[in-house]
Amino acid sequence: MMSFEMSIQNLLMVYILVILIFIAANIVIFTKRTVDARKEAKIKAFWLQLFNQCLASGNYGIDGRIMARLKSQNGLIGFYEAYHEIYVRDVSVRKIIAANKQEILRECGRYGKSHLTMRAYFAYFCSALDMRVADEHDEYAQLMLSYLTDHSVFCRENALKALYSFGSADAVAEAFCVLSVAHIYHNVKLLSDGLIGFTGDPEALQALLFGHFSELDEPYQLAVVNYLRHTGNAKYDQSMLEIFRDKATGTDLKCTILRLIALQDNGEIRSEICKILRDDNNDEWEVTAVAANAAAGLSGKAVEDALLVSLTSRFWYVRMNSAKSLAKRNIDHKKILAIMNGDDRFAREELVYELERIGE
Repeated sequence: MMSFEMSIQNLLMVYILVILIFIAANIVIFTKRTVDARKEAKIKAFWLQLFNQCLASGNYGIDGRIMARLKSQNGLIGFYEAYHEIYVRDVSVRKIIAANKQEILRECGRYGKSHLTMRAYFAYFCSALDMRVADEHDEYAQLMLSYLTDHSVFCRENALKALYSFGSADAVAEAFCVLSVAHIYHNVKLLSDGLIGFTGDPEALQALLFGHFSELDEPYQLAVVNYLRHTGNAKYDQSMLEIFRDKATGTDLKCTILRLIALQDNGEIRSEICKILRDDNNDEWEVTAVAANAAAGLSGKAVEDALLVSLTSRFWYVRMNSAKSLAKRNIDHKKILAIMNGDDRFAREELVYELERIGE
């Protein structure tokens, strides 16, 4: 009995000790965060005061010893936050960045690969500088290109964002080539959104990217095709159709190309899509499903007849997309009745569902 009571007391003591350690740890963390917040606010206030003095005096150069503060994380963050706060109301603050270009590059260019967080933040900082003149961004662009092969996806994405913001078609095209040569994967959605946000001449960029298309890895090819589709550029459709027909082309790229070329309602595109829809022996059902979806925007009886064939496909997604496209086309009631009275229950159910959904 005595031993049991001692065990209970020991457990209580351990429990109380754990609680005290937990409370102490939270106090330390809270204190550190409060101190850090005050320190960051003080650093930001320093840069704000300095920037305002520069703008007021018209003397935009800053002493190199002060710019050396950018070597620290808090110094860089404070610099950026102060710059951004002033920039939203006075874009002339960009003159400070231009006047101190070499100092910024000297201090921030020292971040090595062991300082990935600093490199990622500096790349983010560069993306917000609104530099669209070659003389302003050329050396920054070279630095951002050197960041692309870092292991950090955050550093790579921020470096790409900076390059898009510079508006240099050559730099972005080189970035895609560098990443492809190194076979570094990057998310297709991020790449596509980045290209859409490019601040330079989209046609110049598209021409360069298409010129290197065969050299790019698939994620970068997909992003290029998405970019063409977003801008409605049909200049490369014939070449894209040839790539689509190439047996070596992957399924994802085929689907993306189909979405692009189907924007143009011409005879060759209609013929290609009809051919895909009628071939139920094709195991690339994803391609057929995309073709069925794209067919909704194409004209002609041949397309409608091909959709009626694909409506009986052995693949559920193909049937579903075929039904959606047929329902949108307001097909002849006799054809609808033929399907309703036919033996294919799946085709009948899909079409009824889509017709009811559109009628709601």
